[in-house]
Amino acid sequence: MKRPKSVECKTPWQRQEIPNIGEETVGLTFDPLRPVRRGLLLETAKFFWEWGQKENTHVRLCGKHGVDTSHDFFIRLLTKDGWLNDTNIDMGLYLLRVRQTIYANLVRSDWAIVDTLFQTYAAIDLQHMRLYGGKEDRTHSNALVKMVNGKLPTWGKPWSSVKIFFMPYNVRQKHWVRLVLDLTSCEIFVYDSNIDLFRTHILVKAVQPLAKLITPLLEEAGYVGDFPLRKGEWPIHRVMDSAQQVGGGDCGMFVIKYCDFLSWNVELGKISNEAMHLFRLKLTVDLLQGCYNI
Repeated sequence: MKRPKSVECKTPWQRQEIPNIGEETVGLTFDPLRPVRRGLLLETAKFFWEWGQKENTHVRLCGKHGVDTSHDFFIRLLTKDGWLNDTNIDMGLYLLRVRQTIYANLVRSDWAIVDTLFQTYAAIDLQHMRLYGGKEDRTHSNALVKMVNGKLPTWGKPWSSVKIFFMPYNVRQKHWVRLVLDLTSCEIFVYDSNIDLFRTHILVKAVQPLAKLITPLLEEAGYVGDFPLRKGEWPIHRVMDSAQQVGGGDCGMFVIKYCDFLSWNVELGKISNEAMHLFRLKLTVDLLQGCYNI
């Protein structure tokens, strides 16, 4: 029996255009703990209830640049201590790139964010490196080169125009951490929400392939920055005082919030376990609307 084709379920904000508010942000501040407006909560709850009554439907998030999502996407996102997969994290980071564009006069402009596909393509790249016997003159993945040049992912920025870039990184398919690659010092900083899970040498070993890959990749992409590139492997530093999780499945949300807070120069100490439910709820509403509400 042929399975019926999935039908798109429209969100309440499907046709809402993202406003150009570049000149209307005087006095606007970022409050990560600001509650979701009651009206938005009611409309979101109504939408999920109605969607739950419809079988074989999906929701298109963030228009043509987004993804088609199922109920599982939001179950992961809204479940306490729920593990976020690649798509959850990529969509959260997508909104950060959109916000950087919309609030260009408020958000730091010296950073870029890549999504989980960078690690995926880097792993393939490293396999090719081994096949080539470690030769440095081989070409790198075209997708990685496009990411360096800001052509990928959507709303990306050329790395030559920034000082740092953020990257989600999955350690042993068990735990998400956030990497900060500093292009001024050619160093990698690891923000880990559960420092007791892996010993430092294990974490460093997991990130080491990227540390070896980054300079030749930048050179092939024609990267020209304000500072010279380090020859060879980049040093890896583990940040020991980053905000810590309590539950086992919140690491993905911590990665998103690390990027969120640093992009606004907000202290990471304000990321608390008590606020995780609020963060998950706010991200859900923002994804349905297609833009971050600050």
